[in-house]
Amino acid sequence: MSLRGHILRGGAYLAGREVAGMVVRLGGVLALTRLLGPSEFGLYAGPAALATFLGLVAQWGTEVFLIRREEEPSERLYDETFTFLVATTTVVTLGALAISYAIEWIAGPSRFLDPFRVLLLAVPLNALWAPAQARIERAFRFREMAVLELGGDFVLYAASVGLVLAGAGLWGPVAGYVAWQLFLLLASYRYARILPRLRVSEDRMRELWRFGFTYSAADWLQRGKEVVNPLVVGPLLGPAAVGHVALALRLAETLSFVTRATWRVSVAALGRIQSDARRLRRALEEGMTLQLLASGTVFAAFALVAQWAVPAVFGEQWAGALDVFPFLAAAYVLTAAFSLHTSLLYVMQRNERVAAVNAARLLTLVTLCASLAPLVGIQAFGVALLVSQVGCILLDREVRAVLDYRFRRAVPWLMAFLPPVFVPFAGLPEGLLLWLPAALVCMAPLPRTTLAGYARVARGAVLRA
Repeated sequence: MSLRGHILRGGAYLAGREVAGMVVRLGGVLALTRLLGPSEFGLYAGPAALATFLGLVAQWGTEVFLIRREEEPSERLYDETFTFLVATTTVVTLGALAISYAIEWIAGPSRFLDPFRVLLLAVPLNALWAPAQARIERAFRFREMAVLELGGDFVLYAASVGLVLAGAGLWGPVAGYVAWQLFLLLASYRYARILPRLRVSEDRMRELWRFGFTYSAADWLQRGKEVVNPLVVGPLLGPAAVGHVALALRLAETLSFVTRATWRVSVAALGRIQSDARRLRRALEEGMTLQLLASGTVFAAFALVAQWAVPAVFGEQWAGALDVFPFLAAAYVLTAAFSLHTSLLYVMQRNERVAAVNAARLLTLVTLCASLAPLVGIQAFGVALLVSQVGCILLDREVRAVLDYRFRRAVPWLMAFLPPVFVPFAGLPEGLLLWLPAALVCMAPLPRTTLAGYARVARGAVLRA
């Protein structure tokens, strides 16, 4: 099968998995939020975000290190990467545990610390499956990845909800999180058909360290928004505010399933054509438009019903999540438009440039959120995240340093999909006026032709899958 065929079929599998996973995740979050309430859910969601971030730290960019290689990694390389991860997970887990006790000694007891310490058990599990999943993704075996990840979602929410119903309270989702990561570790190596062994190579350790240092710095800074909620919003506004922001983030992450699916395919695909500037340019230009069309449509459609859907589904006590969601939706649409820029820069080994951009974003987010939170409450997080997307301009500049491309094809779709995500603030029917730019763009001849062409491609990809 051609590379284009692999990409289309892999993207279709991942998109289908994300749609199915979206149903599972929304159902699981619905059950947990209704059973736990904002405060108790916040006491789980904050530490879970920190544990997920630490798992990312421990991975040290090894999955992308393996995926982006032009040649197929050897069995020895997979083993050496696994050995490297054993060391990083040990250091990160023990270091985080020690820091938690130091914080307790300095600042006094905190209700967030005990769940956090239990969730540290999942950090090694979260990192050690990276070599196995890299092997699966390199082979474009996204059908197996779809089954694997959907199974993980079922384990997470079945265990969490079941334990909460049994009376475990917030410890239900804590245990479910650990079970989820254990399932992913065991199932990943089964699907990859490899049995990891400990092998040490000094040269390989240095290579993994160098790549991971720059890549991980960029990725940590990009994912830093997930820990701003417990570390900044929590101390300033309390557990209930953390819960509301966490729910809004869960909704935004769930609705951005297209961005996640295409980003994962793009790293492997761009790695194989990195020496062909013409194909890279075409992939970037088309990818931006596709990301905006897919993500913008999903977020705008949800925003149209969010003002009654969120209270009706999750309960009136969760209506506060709507104060921050529209800002998050706009930020995620912008992120979707520029997600392939980061993929391209990683493939071109310009990790340090991505890190610099993400550092500027995170600094803006933390500074604005801390400054505005006492004044406007949880909206501060959404406003700060949206303003931090000015970093997209910096990404555009970095990509143009290595590849000239046309951005103007994406501009109409940005104008079309950014206003509708703010419908919850305007209310209905007044909010329908925010859809006017989208209607005008879709009536123009070129966008209409573009939509028809992409519809044909999407239909073919689905049929192949």
